[in-house]
Amino acid sequence: MGSLSAQKAIVACLLLGAAAFLVHLGNAGAEKVFSGAKIAESQLVEENWLPGGEFPMEPIIVEALHLDDFTFRPYRKGREQVTLYIGFYHTAEKVGAAHDPMVCFQGQGWTLGDYREGLFTVSGDAPMEVRHSSVLAELGGRRELVLYWFQSLDKTNAGTFGQKMSTMMNRLMKRGGANAFVRVTTTIGSESREEAEKRIEMFVGDFYPRFHRYITQQEQG
Repeated sequence: MGSLSAQKAIVACLLLGAAAFLVHLGNAGAEKVFSGAKIAESQLVEENWLPGGEFPMEPIIVEALHLDDFTFRPYRKGREQVTLYIGFYHTAEKVGAAHDPMVCFQGQGWTLGDYREGLFTVSGDAPMEVRHSSVLAELGGRRELVLYWFQSLDKTNAGTFGQKMSTMMNRLMKRGGANAFVRVTTTIGSESREEAEKRIEMFVGDFYPRFHRYITQQEQG
């Protein structure tokens, strides 16, 4: 009985703490709103990757995803090719609006498998960690490696829960609520998954430092 009462007391304390945190968050005042340039017009990838044209997105999809901004285009470096999609949100109000590929890809008929979570260390002004998820997608004989993460200002998260927690902390500290869903895909031919992942990792190494500066608005001082 004593043990059960202690457990109830702990749960009650956690709930009270969470409630107090949310009240404090609600009273934190206006958050810093992202005010940078349009993402599709920004140079987010090293020049050694040649960008293709932007893929169009239907207005109904943009509205369904509650996007403030986005970019969706292929990049090529020699024989290596990837496709980058970023769904961008200027404030914390829309955190969680992005659709996880585990849901939307299956809704389009893709078969998903071999889900993993991982970590890239990207060099820059200082080493940065990119925590991500990846999954193999197959449709009609076509195989794609889909690697993605959920960005919260300067933090990466493999899933939405971590992104929400990071975004809440950023908002509480008045650092800004800019957040994004970032997805990089590449076609797998006769190669292994590991070889395709190395291609994406190479691209992320040339992309992430600039994207990090963009979303944190370091370029504006």
